[in-house]
Amino acid sequence: MSDQAPAAPAKVGIVTQVSYGLGSFASGISLTIMAGGLLQIYFNQVLGLPAVWVGAVIMASIVVDAVIDPLIGRFSDRLRSPLGRRHLLMYASAVPTALAVWVVWHAPQGLSQPLMLSFMGLSILAARIAGSFYDIPAVALAPELSSDPHERTSLFAWRWLFLILGLGAATMVVYQVYLRQDASNPLGMLNAARYAQAGTVAALAIAAAILISTAATHHRIKHLHVPPVQKSTLRETLADCREILADRQLLLIMGAGLLMGLAKGNEDGLSGYEFLHFWGLKPQVVGLLVGAAILAAVIALPLARPLGEKLGKRRAMIWLFLVWIVSGATPVALRFAGLFPANGSPALVPVLTAFFVLSATCALTAVIILTSMISDAVDDIAKRTQQRSEGLVFAVYGVLGKWAAGGGAFVAGGIITIVAFPARAVPGTVDPAIVNHMVLLHIPAGVMLNLGAIFLLNRLDRAPKPALEAETPRPAEAA
Repeated sequence: MSDQAPAAPAKVGIVTQVSYGLGSFASGISLTIMAGGLLQIYFNQVLGLPAVWVGAVIMASIVVDAVIDPLIGRFSDRLRSPLGRRHLLMYASAVPTALAVWVVWHAPQGLSQPLMLSFMGLSILAARIAGSFYDIPAVALAPELSSDPHERTSLFAWRWLFLILGLGAATMVVYQVYLRQDASNPLGMLNAARYAQAGTVAALAIAAAILISTAATHHRIKHLHVPPVQKSTLRETLADCREILADRQLLLIMGAGLLMGLAKGNEDGLSGYEFLHFWGLKPQVVGLLVGAAILAAVIALPLARPLGEKLGKRRAMIWLFLVWIVSGATPVALRFAGLFPANGSPALVPVLTAFFVLSATCALTAVIILTSMISDAVDDIAKRTQQRSEGLVFAVYGVLGKWAAGGGAFVAGGIITIVAFPARAVPGTVDPAIVNHMVLLHIPAGVMLNLGAIFLLNRLDRAPKPALEAETPRPAEAA
């Protein structure tokens, strides 16, 4: 039996687009407060757990969460309730997600290392799973809200704009307010109490953003697809995953996302160390630098759709990846060549910020287009299976991304261990040879992984048929 599809308005208005995107503000906060780099510094440098242990636990939590994601996606696809198949889970996720995030940053004092490691793993896993009950249904809404490929790009642009706004705002608050190194907080990022305060504020903001956004799109429930009554077993869910992965276009897109995730996970795990020890920045300056991602989001929002329309999504992705790679690696290359401003120079932060904004703009625009391409692939899968499976499709994509992020975090912990980076290290006291060794292991690995993503994207069909080109227009459109 195929899904029922209530008639939806022909065009998604700006209010609906903004309302839809608003929920990812919570995701941006979560990405900041649950970032691999921050977790590494907190559990390794502040609480004293070995870096490779921390990296392994971060990887394990992401891998386990990713295994559960397809089950959440399939459950959401087939859920029937007065609140629809997406909004019920979105509402229900708010409090558990906030509570789990709060617990992560309130580690009990006096635990042995094995018990602290167990606390770390269970609390992080709980936060990730609770967050998935919001993120998967929320991202799966976009293909239902619009059938137009370029309109979907706009929807995802708003989603990514608010995600970056959340990430940027949370980053500036965490680093500028709570981890700021000054007379009142001489320990800076080594002060455990400040992490607890930041975790409390982040938890409250996450709950508020989820509830406000979900309520703001509540009126769309009557226009969304209603699934037939079905029972789903684990075997059926795995079979559906295999069928989804039989789509060559989707497989290539997901492969590119996998490689990009590996590079990003490795970068997240090491960025905090590099900002503090390689570039010699104080935590409050790091907050301003990363907060500049807000500017990148403002640029990417109007750029993604016209770029995809003019160049085609595949070609736009390739060019964005190339500029992203070059702009990310150039500052380090220039530093080793003796051509970059020295640490402490007035020019250092402005130049670093310029490169960061360029890199972040290309990365964000690429991810917007990539997510839109996955939405287009959903339509082809729906034609083949006669079922709408947005939740499962994005969950499978999320599995690969999370495995990659976990693998990248583990590699980051391994690099820290290989170079013998000292625990509880005060910036400026670490042997420069150790810091340089860490950077020289990190940057080339990221470049090679992103080049692999470009190779896969180049194998996509060069002139793909628009997903709904042959479909009959809806009555409202024909009118």
